[in-house]
Amino acid sequence: MKHRTVASVMTPAERVVTVRPGTPYKEIARLLTEHEVSALPVLGEGDRVLGVVSEADLLPKESRSQQPEPTRPPLTPAQARTRHKAEAATALELMTSPVVTITADEDVSEAARRMEE
Repeated sequence: MKHRTVASVMTPAERVVTVRPGTPYKEIARLLTEHEVSALPVLGEGDRVLGVVSEADLLPKESRSQQPEPTRPPLTPAQARTRHKAEAATALELMTSPVVTITADEDVSEAARRMEE
């Protein structure tokens, strides 16, 4: 079986769409739709990757919009993270971090293993 590298399946760096920590929620949603991607890297100073904001990160905000807050028992940690995302307004508040990275010369199977972990 031929081994494929991450480079053979990744988007070329010059075509990657990115956002900054202060990018508003609506702009993130627009970029995801416009560029037909499911996630965007969030870049900080020196273009260092701080996190990733994905469609999944936007879902809690969408599902909670315009819904009244019911009375509930104390939140679990997972529920608290979901609520935080639902109330988020910028990429910094929405993003998932820390990021897990891999080099372009690594095998795709190694990338898949890291993603699963």
